[in-house]
Amino acid sequence: MVGFKGEDYFLYGYRPTTLDFTKRELRQQFQTLDGEVTLRNTDPTEFGLSYQPTVRVVSFRHNNADSSAREQNFVFKLPVQKTFGKSFGINLAFTGDLTNYKADGKSSIKNNLFQLAPSLLLKTPNVSIQTGILPSWDNKVFHMLPNILADFTTNDKQFTFQAGYIGYFNKGSMQRFSTINPWIAQPDQLLNTRVVELYGGIKGVLAQHFSYNAKLGVQKQRNVNLFVNDLRDGKTFLTVYAPEMDVVTVHGEIGYHKGEKFTFTSGVTYNNFVDVEGQEKAWGLFPLEVNASLRWKIVDDLYFKTDFIGWDGPAYRNQSGLAFKGDKAFDLSSGLEFKVTKSIDLWLQMNNILNNRYERWNQYQVYGFNVLGGVILRLNR
Repeated sequence: MVGFKGEDYFLYGYRPTTLDFTKRELRQQFQTLDGEVTLRNTDPTEFGLSYQPTVRVVSFRHNNADSSAREQNFVFKLPVQKTFGKSFGINLAFTGDLTNYKADGKSSIKNNLFQLAPSLLLKTPNVSIQTGILPSWDNKVFHMLPNILADFTTNDKQFTFQAGYIGYFNKGSMQRFSTINPWIAQPDQLLNTRVVELYGGIKGVLAQHFSYNAKLGVQKQRNVNLFVNDLRDGKTFLTVYAPEMDVVTVHGEIGYHKGEKFTFTSGVTYNNFVDVEGQEKAWGLFPLEVNASLRWKIVDDLYFKTDFIGWDGPAYRNQSGLAFKGDKAFDLSSGLEFKVTKSIDLWLQMNNILNNRYERWNQYQVYGFNVLGGVILRLNR
């Protein structure tokens, strides 16, 4: 698989608005070229091994009026599994994730992460348990993370209790940061966020079509990347880090599913950010998020969809360096998709139907009501 994506953004969120910039001075470009190759054996080897190596290469470039930066990301994954009968198994996975970042006039930054993931598996009709560890080398610094997951299910599959004690990394790269906040300035440092989480939850189905799940988790996060407005005019965001932060998360979902005809899901997530070390607040992170999504097949070739998102305002830092809380916001969108032929679809999307004025990132007000349309062409049919 090979892909290319080119994106242009304009840094319109400056204060005061009387400042005068040219279009070139406000333009920010991201270009991403990536390729991925995955192999797997269709039948286990003579020793009963199944494997699926994956190689992914990403070349990322950032350009603005003042400078440019290049980043290369190379990710290699090799998961191997051996089963013993129908209930037992062994997993062993190796991951190498290498990043090399270079901005004009600055020294290159290397950010490399290597992980092993050995684990034992037990799976029966009512119990699924994975017990393992995750030895990791974050830029040559060793960390041992837990990797324990358990599901306990009733005989009728109507109720499942879930628990876990897990660890993982969120990779620090400008390419990933730009997908979170496209108005970022070039970072001076790339750190991987290390997360250890203990959680418990339930999920199941009610009647024939209703489903639900709920989860309570406690996380210890280290080297958390956060974004704050620069102290000049605020139009770019600097990447800063909280060396340590505790997060208590409560998440719940409900859903209604009726085959391919009708689907509705709704969820809410509450985050309590505790002891944000090194930063005054958890800049840019949502304390509360809600969402809902509906998909309805009106007739065989006509689909209607609508989505709702809302949140309590995240903390931000103004140009004077003071902390404030953002406003609450919500957004409603709807659309239609019509299948003309097996190879051609037409679609129409209406965004921000209620024309709400809100800011996901401080000083960057979103567009009001807008309408988009397009054609989807499938060449492999």
